[in-house]
Amino acid sequence: MSFLSRALTTESKQEGLRLIAAGIEGIGKTTLLASAPKPVFIALEKGYVDVDREKVAIIPMHDASYTDLIELFGELSELVMAGTFEYQSIVVDSLSALERIIHTHVIALDPVSRTNPKLTMLSAHNGYGNAYNVSNTIWQDTLKWLDFFADNGINICCSCHVFTNLERDTISATEFHFTDALLHSPKSSKSFGSRELVTQWCDIFGMLYTSKTPVGMGSGMNTADIDREQGVTLGVVQNARFRSKNRFGLERDITITKNDGWNCIAKAIYDAKGSDYFAK
Repeated sequence: MSFLSRALTTESKQEGLRLIAAGIEGIGKTTLLASAPKPVFIALEKGYVDVDREKVAIIPMHDASYTDLIELFGELSELVMAGTFEYQSIVVDSLSALERIIHTHVIALDPVSRTNPKLTMLSAHNGYGNAYNVSNTIWQDTLKWLDFFADNGINICCSCHVFTNLERDTISATEFHFTDALLHSPKSSKSFGSRELVTQWCDIFGMLYTSKTPVGMGSGMNTADIDREQGVTLGVVQNARFRSKNRFGLERDITITKNDGWNCIAKAIYDAKGSDYFAK
């Protein structure tokens, strides 16, 4: 097969959307992702009180190892290849929990862990950040699995926890708060971590916020401040207050309604690019 024969045409099947929804606990990440087209949740953590079990399938993986997760991906991929996969979206809840699983796996790969139960990511694999390099490789392999599903038209939706940090502008020396993904990122700007990997990988990195819980405004945000009836906003435009990005040229953040959040995102994409990601 020639490389030219692989060229994509306008008739090629649309890839699934790669979406990351980040935000503080209780703001509605799970509710938003549950509104994706026919979703199946890979539940790496607990917290599904508000999820309609009649509309959403949940695969409990709270105590799973990384090996268990790869085995699951293999099973799902076989269904996709056979044309018998009945879902349109795969939800990974959450990336922060996935990282904990990956780090546990990385430490276990170090033979020293068999005799030293106190081994950490800082000391494993002879230290000096080597464990995080191993972690990056495993993250890349994991994202390849998710790409396989997206390449077959399945939406990949991930939730992610966040933290707010006080930053300093190196030019003006002014301080500001920045809300970011609760994932590893090295202090050196010359290297990268899982935070950078998933940001580069996704089509949309959205930060959920409300008028009562503005992101990038310090660490005093909490679930009690959230008005579930007013809806939330998904920040998708790059700015100086929180991590966000999109590949669709969206110039405004997206207002998310309580019961149909996915289609709010789909409409913004359709208006910008004409691509149809609507949940029908």
